[in-house]
Amino acid sequence: MATRTDTGAHTLVLGGGPAGIGAAQATVLERASEPGGLSSTIMLAGAVFDLGGHSFHTPHPEIKKLVFDSLEMFEQERDARCYHKGEWVKYPFQQNFKDLNSQETIAACELGLEQIDSSLPCNNFKQFLNARFGSGICKHFMSPYNQKLWGEDLSRLGTYWVNQRVASPNGHKHKFQNDGGERTPLQAKTKVAYPAKGGFHEIFKALALRVPDLQTNKQVMRIDPITKQVWTATGDNYPYESIVSTLPLERLLKIIDNVPKELIADVSSLETLALDLVLIAVSGPVSTDIQRIYSADPERPAHKIAINHNSSDFLRALPNHAIMAELSRPHGFMHDLKKLPEKVVNDLIDMDVLSLDDKILESRVIEIKHAYPVPSHKVPQILEKVRAWLLERDIHLVGRFAEWAYINSDEALFRGLKQGERLCR
Repeated sequence: MATRTDTGAHTLVLGGGPAGIGAAQATVLERASEPGGLSSTIMLAGAVFDLGGHSFHTPHPEIKKLVFDSLEMFEQERDARCYHKGEWVKYPFQQNFKDLNSQETIAACELGLEQIDSSLPCNNFKQFLNARFGSGICKHFMSPYNQKLWGEDLSRLGTYWVNQRVASPNGHKHKFQNDGGERTPLQAKTKVAYPAKGGFHEIFKALALRVPDLQTNKQVMRIDPITKQVWTATGDNYPYESIVSTLPLERLLKIIDNVPKELIADVSSLETLALDLVLIAVSGPVSTDIQRIYSADPERPAHKIAINHNSSDFLRALPNHAIMAELSRPHGFMHDLKKLPEKVVNDLIDMDVLSLDDKILESRVIEIKHAYPVPSHKVPQILEKVRAWLLERDIHLVGRFAEWAYINSDEALFRGLKQGERLCR
């Protein structure tokens, strides 16, 4: 990994999230008061919430070893369900729709699979869904779910990312890789892990202890790639030989001197998906073992619900429990934030996740402006141009919004680790 040189100049890592921690045997500049980025944890009325429905699973043995050697982890089989018009089926829907009670829905899904035409074009995400799953599965779940998440126009998304994220129907199963290689989608019985005590953020608190020079409350304001110096909002100046940036790409370009206007315009055209996270703190245990719920029903605004107290036995034993609903905001859509908690609670009661007798202790809505990078068609070409310009100036990109890659924290950690190793050679 990168280390300080005899001249005092060294590798600077910008951002102390998973990718930055993975890259760092160097100086890490993090603008927040603690590391973790999008993997942060907060407490509300004694309940433990993660900013996003996090669990740990990875195809990279070295990342699993790094995490498991850093703190005690709790492992269990993933229990995720799809809620479809009053019925529950195991996630993913496309592999378990035959467990529905509605024979009409089952027949439509089966017929759609039989009628798939492999000669159809697959040039965008909408075409991919129809070509992969057929009209029935698309109608009843895949299309409405993804439209809730990404917005109505699924044709604006490319297909270069789907193999790692979208599980195949039965008969075309992916196998989740646990022994190295590329990530494939989660299955019904995938084993997932979580810190044995505390929230998901405990992973990155433990890993941060391995970073020799983690400096918090250091927001980078300017980078001069000619003199190779960085300035922070606190007035500190850092010389460097190379930079590993995990910052959102648009922000990075704004703080570098003399970036071509064309590159700034290209990156500004990339689409970011924001989320509203609805946090519901409940008194006492919630009577379900489900960890994750996925809903395509348009009348229920949340596309994903995390029952966070089921992430570990430690959280199950707490007196107050956490439920978090994710609501996407494609194309800048705004929810009525004042009404969201009540709507989410009513939906949870209607789904029998909560009862009328459950006591809601507190609720809160948190806005995540940079939640998902939208995998549009133009991302690969723009990233290639930006990377080339930055690499000429010894600036390397790692992480979800630095690389505009729809990746999880373990993959960000892995990419950061590998980037650090390359800079050490």
